[in-house]
Amino acid sequence: EEDISLDGNYSVSVIESNSEKEESAHKRMKIEEEDISLDGNYSASLIESTSPIIPTTDTFVRINKNFLEMQQERHSQWLFGGLAELIHNSYDHGNATEVQIKVFYDDFHKEQVLEICDNGNGMPEDVVSTQLFSFGKEYDRSQRTENSGIGQYGIGFKQGSIRVASTVVVITKQALAGTVSVGIICNRPYEEYEQMFVFNHATLTYPGYRGKDAQEQINYDNVAELVQKWSFLTRERLASIVEERWGDGKSGTAIFLQHWREGSDKLVIDKESHDLKLIDKLTDNPFRQSSRNGNVEEDNEVGMDCSLREYISLMFYTPTMNISVLGKKVKCVKWESKMENVKSQIVVKGKNNMRGITVSIGTIPSYADKKIGGVMIYSSGCLIRGFERQSIGINSCARGWGIIAIVHLPTDNKDKIWGLKPQQHKQDMKPTTEYQNILKSMKRIFEQYEERGDQIRLMQTLQDDKELSSTRTEWIRCDQCNKWRVVSKKVIQNHIAGAFYCHSEDSPVMKRLLAEGIPMELARNKAHEEPEDREQDDEVVTRLTASDEVPLADNRDLKQAIASLKVAASTFEDKKKRLPKMLKMLEELSKIPKIERQDNSDLENVMNLLEKLLKSQHNSVKEAAEVVYNLL
Repeated sequence: EEDISLDGNYSVSVIESNSEKEESAHKRMKIEEEDISLDGNYSASLIESTSPIIPTTDTFVRINKNFLEMQQERHSQWLFGGLAELIHNSYDHGNATEVQIKVFYDDFHKEQVLEICDNGNGMPEDVVSTQLFSFGKEYDRSQRTENSGIGQYGIGFKQGSIRVASTVVVITKQALAGTVSVGIICNRPYEEYEQMFVFNHATLTYPGYRGKDAQEQINYDNVAELVQKWSFLTRERLASIVEERWGDGKSGTAIFLQHWREGSDKLVIDKESHDLKLIDKLTDNPFRQSSRNGNVEEDNEVGMDCSLREYISLMFYTPTMNISVLGKKVKCVKWESKMENVKSQIVVKGKNNMRGITVSIGTIPSYADKKIGGVMIYSSGCLIRGFERQSIGINSCARGWGIIAIVHLPTDNKDKIWGLKPQQHKQDMKPTTEYQNILKSMKRIFEQYEERGDQIRLMQTLQDDKELSSTRTEWIRCDQCNKWRVVSKKVIQNHIAGAFYCHSEDSPVMKRLLAEGIPMELARNKAHEEPEDREQDDEVVTRLTASDEVPLADNRDLKQAIASLKVAASTFEDKKKRLPKMLKMLEELSKIPKIERQDNSDLENVMNLLEKLLKSQHNSVKEAAEVVYNLL
């Protein structure tokens, strides 16, 4: 039993056991001699004897030089999806309580290195060899329970890490076994020279940092040479890294990502906010997942798309680990503590003493302000889809803001077959019939909750209108259409230091239109077409703009003062004939609120003429002009 090199390419030798003749006979019926091609990238030759006694056979897999390139392209287009694979491993298998995500600079290669380090159990030698540094594993439902991790395919670490960076170094220490394993995955030989990628590992004794035998030492020497050539890590640095992170009998795993990849998205460091951000490489704007297109407004930013800190805060259904990004802990809060008006509904009924699948749906006011909402889909404790709208049929960007539905989907295990499986990149579920039926049920639940909310808002709007009609003492002007609206004091407080629009969410016009069932997008436009609110003759009101509070003098007093000025001017000798024109402009100015007069082009001319009349020797004209001047 040995590894065999085929044309310098990586190969695997598998020895099959023949202890169970019945199983071998079953295989003979299903597999005949043939070549199987997978995506044209690598092929396998499966050879099995048709004789009654099955001899020991080898299965050779030839992997081409572009294999890693293919794996990274198969993963999610979203770079944070690759990082999630690595954090999930600490959650699922490492029993870690702390994860630190850090960045440091490699002076030799002149580039940043991203580190994800945990304090879990570490990985024993056999796990490193047969799981971490192997491609794929057999899915055995009989070994899975409800508490099994999200990984099922044995390829997530490889795909996820190579999606983020071209060079990946793994160091894992298991104190109980007294071992330290070091491995490297590097695609730079292929990217730069079209040579075979690097994929190798070795296990050392701890604390001696030597191979357990001569052959293992030779293997480590080869690995150390590759690691030093393609990454920041040297032989001398290995011991210091292990002691700094897991001294005093501790265990854990660290993954180092170097030579970051850039696709449509680009990873950048935001030291001020202790965050790693994704930006669109073409526009330099915050990155947004393609699934947002069509049902999220252009200027609407979904935080988890572009902020690793925001994404991690939502990553786990029940947060159990302390995760820090660039030295600052991420605040992970359970959904129940964020949501208001929460309702629970059954999506799939339970059978045979098994629990069904339920959804919790409620509102989050801060999300309504940000104009985000949708379904959060979890599986095996990890977020699969966030703020999902399109797949459940919410195709309008004008509805459902602030409504959040949370569902946790089980996967097939030894006790029950649900027909639910995450895809390899773990950013969605496989489109099975069962999953599609759940999405349809989610749409119905979401729409019913939204309709119920509309009815509540209608009743609240009617109550607000009733209260407003009895206390019509505050006005505010729209900064877009310049129309005046009667509002409550609370609205004044909300907008006294900022802009107010007829389409603002707390605008009475907007509330009334939404309560009538008009879609959000249409209501935003229609709000500015609604007639301006009118002043009642017996009211003395205060009118406000978004930034100023200015009392409105009673227009009837101004009109009376203008009338008095007219009478006085009839006996005044106006040699330049400017009074008639001024009086006409005054009449027009008296028809509009004082706050609007400040922007009127005629006001300055009128004030200049009045100032000249104040110097007049004609006392009646002078007195009338002074009253008008003060009222203006």
